[in-house]
Amino acid sequence: MTVTDLNRKLISILYDLIIGSKIAKTNFVQLIIFGIMAVTSPLSLFGLTDSLTVTDRNGGKQTLADTVPPFIPTFVPEEDGSAHGEVIDMPDDDAIRSNLGNIRINVDQNYEFNYEKYQVGVDRKTTWTIKVKDKFMDAVGSVSFSDFAGNSITQTFHYSAPKFRLSPREYAFGEVVTGSRPYTEFTITNDSYDRFFVLDKLNLKNGDEGFEIVLVKNTPGYLSALPKMFGPRDSLRFRVYFNPKKEGVYFDSIGIGTNYAFAYVSQVSAKVASPVIVANDLDFFDVTVGDTIRKTVSVQNKGLVDLYLNAYLSTKLPFWTTLPQITEKEPYHLPPGGRLNFDIFFAPDSLKFYKDSVIFFSNATGIDNVTYIYGHGVEPGLIVSSYNWGRRRIDRPDRPELRPVAPYTSPEFAVWITNTAQDTITIYNVSKVDTIREKAFEYVPDEFENLVLAPRQSKYVEVAFHPTEVGPYQMTLVYNNSYGSDSKSTFKGIGIAPRLKTNDVNFDTSLVNDVFTPASRKVVFYNENWEYADMVFIDSLKTGPNGGEISVDTSSKPVPWGSEGFKIFNINKRTSPWLIDKGDSLVLDINFVAQREGPATATIRTVSDALFDTTSTLYGTGIFRGIKVYTTPAVSCVSDRDTFNFHIENFGWDNIHIDSLRFLDRTSFSLVDTNFYNGFDILAQEKKVIGLIYTPDKVEEITNYIFAYHSYSNMVKEEKALISAKSYFTNKTISMHILNRDSLLDIGEVLKVKVFIDQGEDISFYRLKDFDVRVEYNPNFLSINKEDIYPGEIIKSGFFKPEKEKININSEKGIITFPINAHSNGYLNGDGEFLYFEFKVAPPKVPDSIYKSEIEVFISPSNNHCVDFTKSNDLFVTLNSRLSDNLEWIDFKGDKNQIMEVYPNPANSVNPQVIFEIKEEGFYELELYNSVGELLTKVFSVRLRPGNYRATIPVLQYPSGYYSLMLRNSDLNLVKDFIFIR
Repeated sequence: MTVTDLNRKLISILYDLIIGSKIAKTNFVQLIIFGIMAVTSPLSLFGLTDSLTVTDRNGGKQTLADTVPPFIPTFVPEEDGSAHGEVIDMPDDDAIRSNLGNIRINVDQNYEFNYEKYQVGVDRKTTWTIKVKDKFMDAVGSVSFSDFAGNSITQTFHYSAPKFRLSPREYAFGEVVTGSRPYTEFTITNDSYDRFFVLDKLNLKNGDEGFEIVLVKNTPGYLSALPKMFGPRDSLRFRVYFNPKKEGVYFDSIGIGTNYAFAYVSQVSAKVASPVIVANDLDFFDVTVGDTIRKTVSVQNKGLVDLYLNAYLSTKLPFWTTLPQITEKEPYHLPPGGRLNFDIFFAPDSLKFYKDSVIFFSNATGIDNVTYIYGHGVEPGLIVSSYNWGRRRIDRPDRPELRPVAPYTSPEFAVWITNTAQDTITIYNVSKVDTIREKAFEYVPDEFENLVLAPRQSKYVEVAFHPTEVGPYQMTLVYNNSYGSDSKSTFKGIGIAPRLKTNDVNFDTSLVNDVFTPASRKVVFYNENWEYADMVFIDSLKTGPNGGEISVDTSSKPVPWGSEGFKIFNINKRTSPWLIDKGDSLVLDINFVAQREGPATATIRTVSDALFDTTSTLYGTGIFRGIKVYTTPAVSCVSDRDTFNFHIENFGWDNIHIDSLRFLDRTSFSLVDTNFYNGFDILAQEKKVIGLIYTPDKVEEITNYIFAYHSYSNMVKEEKALISAKSYFTNKTISMHILNRDSLLDIGEVLKVKVFIDQGEDISFYRLKDFDVRVEYNPNFLSINKEDIYPGEIIKSGFFKPEKEKININSEKGIITFPINAHSNGYLNGDGEFLYFEFKVAPPKVPDSIYKSEIEVFISPSNNHCVDFTKSNDLFVTLNSRLSDNLEWIDFKGDKNQIMEVYPNPANSVNPQVIFEIKEEGFYELELYNSVGELLTKVFSVRLRPGNYRATIPVLQYPSGYYSLMLRNSDLNLVKDFIFIR
């Protein structure tokens, strides 16, 4: 049944009988048809319809049409490229809205897109999330959301990964000696041509290997603090120091990155050779007062170079030693691995604890140069010994293939028990306290039970230490005896074992049988320097999964490649088996040459006595012919044109014909030479550079792809290169400020104007070098000379002063134009004072209703559309008409000499004003007389130019009466009478 058939039927459906449909508010039923096989409409195949005629229960027909696509509310992506939001179908009218349909996801492999499940045609909205998998790789994609009527909206996504690089990738300090402090320098580079990146993190992976990152302050070219912004192609250096403390091989990794993308990308290593002194401690435990006990102790050289003992500080009574004489002139020589054994005697004379030491002085830098000696003087009674086995390798019964480790005994092979009293002592039994893994201490409990010791009799009971797991061990035996002695034996030890770790390696692609350019990588098996570390014995390396995938070629005799194309060509240790110290590594240098097309995989597994053997997996891909493609970034200002490059390289041995080039989106991109669209040949080992054009019409940061299609094995293959493009446009504001007291200007005053580039977005990236400046003002009372135009502070050093011959001043229209040009290496960098002007304030040239001027400054970068300068404030100035407190001008057009009027006249309790006109410039006085001709005051005495003026007459201090005004100069006497009434 088709949709047309359905439309022709009268549908009468009660509200309580609905199958696969929804009821609208207007009692219409919009059918949602699923699973109909016999369809004629393409939309109905997906359960979609652009409109549907339905009949309500009263027989009325209605056509519902949903033409509005879903709506995606605004969302803000995170720095790491992730985002979340929702999609809502529109419109709000339930009778028309068809609700959500399908979602088409078209994102690359570095994006992960998810959405909350919804019921098609029923649910109006759903939520979605998108995440970037690898923060160091770009990602691009789009997702289309459709409603059930087929309307859709598409949301595009793109993520630009930070392009930072740390070099060198590896640095070895080589062999260094203790006491030195060598350093090297690393460089951080932002490889992006158009993007900034903020370095938030810079640190060592382990941090306890003796390496130290040092930032250099107040020195150009060096990183001085974090966080730090790197501009495109910027690079800064920092130092890594090594502080050798003790002998060994040291590795660490340097990591750099942002708060969302961080990786350890470089390795440092060093080998320290020095004598290592180890002076053993000695504990006599309980010794009866008056007895003398002798024990042997040693000092050892565990380093790789000779140790020379130069002196020592010996013990005091009740301890003494059998050490030989040692001085700087007669040092005691201990070769690597050498040991000096000597005896120490203890004869306590009091009931107390004793502590002393033997301090050795040598050429070693270690701190274990002291033999600490302990003892306890006790009363006669039951005396028992204790023992600390220290760090001992564990036995591995869970790994029968390893050589078993026998239980460790004490040097005396027993715990000794002595009765130093005058009476017989019976040991009834022993109890265990303060235990940690006490089962590792092996002994026969029956030997302690009902043990009878005569005076001065000793008994030896064997106790062994047999650790089977790493960590501390402890057990204290308490002897329950007839004498009442508080006798305890404490046994301690630490189980240790090596722990290995390694890395997986990806060799990327290789041409099949390209033995001349193999891919090289390193596999490192590192013996971790952890809390319970020990030397590791690596008996052999097993390749897998079947054997033969990796060959070993470390001699002069040629060896074929492994079946998977891998070959070990160098090992940093000479021969197997290998004994690797804690903190040291076995490093394999491996080459890869593909033996066939397709993926190649192999493994290397250690066979060792470590806690667990570890496996490194090698990956590679073989190709018969190879094309590499990439682009340089495109950067342009809006409405400009940027030419950038598409690089295509045939690194194979066959010539290749490129069938065509295509852009994913040609809206803003094109080829410089359009002939390349139709294909071209690229020879073996050839590299071509093809020009691309980017012409943006708006501010954007977008990604695109260019595809190169070629045929291979009856298949069309595509090689795609990511295009990163960014267009810029910045609106920068300028402001104008006067340095005068206020904006009310007096004639003869100098108007001082400063033009500032306001603070805001940094535009130094644009390297603006040339500007066109236009200034507009009111020429009726303002004038300026070329000499009165000056560069501001921010362009004084890097720019030329505006040249007089290039400054054009139109004094009739009030317009100034001139260019500003930078030196060869100068550009506008920063905010602040850009220009400075000085205008002269003159009498108006023509009468006006208001004497006012707006000062406008227009700054335009030459040949650059990236920045537009607009003003952030208006600047107006007004000409002050007042010449003094009681005199102001009206205009400067005078045809005759006259006093026109005094008003009000008569003046009733106010100071009247007089308006007069003069036609010649000169010195004038206005005098006030009373009715008997006495001079009361001079209203003003000032030089005036032709024009009309207004003066205020100060008569309030005088009595009522008749008064006269006389305006006079050398050639003029004008009189005007008026009446003043108080």
